[in-house]
Amino acid sequence: MHIKFNPDKDKEFWDFSFHEMGLYDLPAMIDLIKIKSEVSKITYIGHSQGTTQLFVGFSEKPEYFNKNLNGFIGLGPVTKLENIKSSFLKAVADYGLDKLFDILDINEIFPSPASVNKISAIICDHLYVLCSGMLQILSDNNVNNDNKNRFLAFVSHFPSGASLKTLNHFRLIYKKKDFIDFKYRRKYEYSSKIDIPVSLFVGKEDKLSTPEDAREIRNNFWKNGNLHFYKEYDNMGHATFFLTKTKEYINDVMRCLEDYNYFSNASKSVKK
Repeated sequence: MHIKFNPDKDKEFWDFSFHEMGLYDLPAMIDLIKIKSEVSKITYIGHSQGTTQLFVGFSEKPEYFNKNLNGFIGLGPVTKLENIKSSFLKAVADYGLDKLFDILDINEIFPSPASVNKISAIICDHLYVLCSGMLQILSDNNVNNDNKNRFLAFVSHFPSGASLKTLNHFRLIYKKKDFIDFKYRRKYEYSSKIDIPVSLFVGKEDKLSTPEDAREIRNNFWKNGNLHFYKEYDNMGHATFFLTKTKEYINDVMRCLEDYNYFSNASKSVKK
């Protein structure tokens, strides 16, 4: 698709959401990593939409992901959005602002011009209260655990562009209160198809991946016997996972990685 279509001219280029990312992008990346690292299985760590993509992948291609992954670590996992608390994103969904983009024939939303990124970084450097306020509106109830300097680096690359279809797909999920396919409106069945250990990390101050929604995801994996780790962290929002000042959740991630590698090596030994 990237060879055939021009993102600045062709609407077809943007005809994708996290559904296609889970079906095509993730397997392509996983295959390349395996080739370069010369290992048979890797651990997948996803944040936010990165978890959504893997849930889609397991729903549609469970054999592939079970064969190539030894474990899954989900940071701020996102599926149904039933209890989302982000006032901005709820307004986008409730008032159908995505339809305005469609009427204006805008297929890429939040593009990433260098001038905008530079201005954002300057504003946040001198008026951090504005940027922290933006985080509180979008995703985090509490920004006290967020690293200011790391946030400045982040906004120098934000926004970075996305397809309108991705926004439309999330809006559909929010309105229907279910984790469903965009085209056929069928439910993604992922938890019963995952045959690898799953670890979920949740921020108690997260407005996007709320603890209420995350607990439902947790319960699905617990029922199927493959929930390896679950924890809700104080003073952490959605963005805190890449802006955190502390090492608490990172230490827990490292322990899960060690467990996954141990399980994988033990399985190899048994087969021999």
